[in-house]
Amino acid sequence: QASSVKTLSLEEVKQSWVLAGLDVFLFFSSSWVARSYWLETRNRIRELQHRRLEADTLVFRALFLQLLSVSNACRALGIVFDAQLRLIFAKNHTLAWRRWLDYLFSSLPTLIWLSMLSVLLLYFIEVYNRTQLRRVPLLRPTFAFINAIFYLLYVTIATLTLHLCGGPGGPTYTDFRRFVYFLLGCGHIGLVFGLLFYGLGLSCQLQRRNSASKGALGPPTRKVLVLVVLLSFTESVRTFNDLEYSLGGLPYNLGSGLSSVLFLAFIKLLLEWVPSMTILWAFRPVVQTSGVSSATLGGGHFLVDPLVPPGESVGKQVDAFLPL
Repeated sequence: QASSVKTLSLEEVKQSWVLAGLDVFLFFSSSWVARSYWLETRNRIRELQHRRLEADTLVFRALFLQLLSVSNACRALGIVFDAQLRLIFAKNHTLAWRRWLDYLFSSLPTLIWLSMLSVLLLYFIEVYNRTQLRRVPLLRPTFAFINAIFYLLYVTIATLTLHLCGGPGGPTYTDFRRFVYFLLGCGHIGLVFGLLFYGLGLSCQLQRRNSASKGALGPPTRKVLVLVVLLSFTESVRTFNDLEYSLGGLPYNLGSGLSSVLFLAFIKLLLEWVPSMTILWAFRPVVQTSGVSSATLGGGHFLVDPLVPPGESVGKQVDAFLPL
């Protein structure tokens, strides 16, 4: 029942400020690292465009890292704003629009996170189709359209429920929670199936190439496999939580007591921060110099497409998403 949902008391919020501060610090740190990777990737794109080389995959990488940075920054800001609102409105928990803001601060970063993972899935699908000698010309517009639909639905639900929260029908913040978290749960489900099918398929293609050349798992194969397994697990857990929350269940993050605050901090780190750091580990820039002159690529710094066989042109090698 929505009316039986408990929230943390003011005293419990004060006791948990250290945990909240730790979460804010970790999310801001990962956001800053992702932004630094994005800036470096953007510089590579400009360099390649100046040399009239292909930079399509680096554009994917830049968009992906930018969304990761924004998602983690919004998550950190959401924690800060939520704590401040609890202090400001500690004596009046019945304000419908304050509850609406609670759900906004918790759901908007998740929506941006889903967009970021959709970019990763799109890249996996394109590379997988390339290995199968297939071409899907409307794939990118389809993904852009799906993302636009999700944002349009989110804005529509948020606007209508906020506008009607003080109407004769009573508060509508529970409707906002119900519809928005159902929308997010559907997004998680689609990403889980897509990552498992195309991510594992791409890992198999990389493994076949490694078996033919070295006979062992190469760094790109390990990175793709780790990302697919970890993200599929965390997105499955978040699917269950969001759908349960949308149906009026009591999620882990609305229990009462300091023990639930500790559990909340652990879950946030496990389901959000750990995947972010794993993604940053997989996408960290790496210096490669073998086989290419430093004059060609400006000091020998370049990223390598894991699917490009040795001996392919430099223009294809620098068109990269996951560095070796």
